[in-house]
Amino acid sequence: MKYFDFVKFTLYNEYWYINCLTKGNFNDEGTIVSKFILPKKKEKEFKNQLGNFHYNNLGIIPDEILQKVSSSLPIEEVIDFLHNNYLEVLTLIEKTKVHNIAVISNFSDEVSELLMQIDRIWICNPEPLTVNENGELKVVFDASAGYQTSLVFKNAEISQEVNFEFEDINSYEYSKENEFYTLDIATSNDIVTIKFSDVERVQEFFDYSSSLINPTTPKDFYPWTIVANILNELKLLESKFGAERLNNKEKVFLPLVNFAPIMFQYSLFDIAEHDRNIKSIEFFETLVKEHNVEYLIPLLNQLKQCTDKSKLLHLTRKVSLALFDKRCEPLWRRIYQDLKDAASVYPLKNEINKYDLETERKRITKFLLSQDYTGKYPFFKKLTSLKGIKMLANLTNTYFVGHEKNMASYIFCEESFLYDDRLFISYLCGTIFLKPKQLDKFDQLDAYSAFFVDKGRRFTSIVRQSVYDFDDNMIVKPDISIALIAAKKASVQRLTKEENNKIMSADNTSILTIIIACMVFGSFLFGLAMTIAMMVITFILGVTENQSIELIMEFIKTFPWHWVFLGSGLPFGIILGMFTIIARKRK
Repeated sequence: MKYFDFVKFTLYNEYWYINCLTKGNFNDEGTIVSKFILPKKKEKEFKNQLGNFHYNNLGIIPDEILQKVSSSLPIEEVIDFLHNNYLEVLTLIEKTKVHNIAVISNFSDEVSELLMQIDRIWICNPEPLTVNENGELKVVFDASAGYQTSLVFKNAEISQEVNFEFEDINSYEYSKENEFYTLDIATSNDIVTIKFSDVERVQEFFDYSSSLINPTTPKDFYPWTIVANILNELKLLESKFGAERLNNKEKVFLPLVNFAPIMFQYSLFDIAEHDRNIKSIEFFETLVKEHNVEYLIPLLNQLKQCTDKSKLLHLTRKVSLALFDKRCEPLWRRIYQDLKDAASVYPLKNEINKYDLETERKRITKFLLSQDYTGKYPFFKKLTSLKGIKMLANLTNTYFVGHEKNMASYIFCEESFLYDDRLFISYLCGTIFLKPKQLDKFDQLDAYSAFFVDKGRRFTSIVRQSVYDFDDNMIVKPDISIALIAAKKASVQRLTKEENNKIMSADNTSILTIIIACMVFGSFLFGLAMTIAMMVITFILGVTENQSIELIMEFIKTFPWHWVFLGSGLPFGIILGMFTIIARKRK
């Protein structure tokens, strides 16, 4: 006998089932020998499952059976019916499944496999389903930045336009009459019918290097994160289609897909899963030596020798952070450019049909040139000076800067194409303070250079439009005023309140948090330093006046040093806080 067991009813070909926790008794064959009793806490869950079962089997199971499993009926009655008619219900479902298999068996195995999974993968299609001028209906079943698997229905007719990105598929059924096939899809709102004469599986590959920057995530603009995203797509292509499907340039960089310090930038990367991939470390080490980034060699050796998993994460983060040093910029450019070249052999996925892209580029170019920037789209730059004091942040620290004679401002216009042909332009703004002997580097650097850390001399920000204009079939319209904000950001000019509201800020730190942090840490450090200094001075003066050591130490022990600590630290903290407010307002 079994108690508190689970009774499983397989209710559809996608392995959906009802788990009914009961207090029934079963014999050795699993047959119920006493009435089901469903605990109260499970009733709501069971009612929801009944609702799903009802929708999923519209048109497949006769109405008289569906009425017996309605969520409006007493639960005990439904459970009894399901048990008593379990085989009948299962037989009806299997008949539909067998019927569907018989119809689609006319197609190839690859096509048949996709046709049997419509309810699970149809929603990959990003656009409403419509028949094109050639009488073809293209449905995307599986896709990423680098590939797309589709079915193309020939001589197709569709009963209505439908977007399965917003529709739930509850069931589907195939039939054939003469030379034409019919596919009936039951959605949560209606039944969509597609008629077609044949269907073909289409596999396409695209230039994934141009589609992997997410303009809503600031971190995705960081140089090594871009490389990590491209490598992750390369890893996906290898796992789905095999290394033989990759070109020779892509195969060269396959070892890097397991190099934790780079892939650590990718949020889904699991370091514990990869441990120390010696082959990937050695491959990266060869690139490091080619570009004379010698300071990384000891860290890579530590990574190769590390066997303690508890230390592996810390060491990986340490190497990852070291990659943002300015000395790594040539190494990053080599890897990034080689990866882009490897992916460029494939066509672009996005076609810009609703914009004259060249006109948009000329408009931005004309505006930035009017702001005294020089260069050609998408790279712009200018050399000015910084007056006053500002507070700026790079990837590791926040600095006060001011009165710099050689301020190099850079802008890079990054084009992203959202959902096929929706244009989104983001501006990468870099500010680099050059020393007099570095002026010859002005023409060699760009906005990406500002992402690499050079103590308090390189800073970067990302300007992206925050107010979407979803008119004209949900197409995002680039706003030229964002280019003005980018020009001001790169030149470290203060933005108005209206301009700040127009952009998505990568700086989510509260001004109050910064002020309090500056005041607290500044007060503590300055007060501690002044107190220790006063103790040392007191000791030296006592010795100079020929006082005994015992008397001096007794004086130091009894003196109210906390007043020295507060009297020196608190005013310094207040002054530092006011200084921070002024700097932030002038940012």
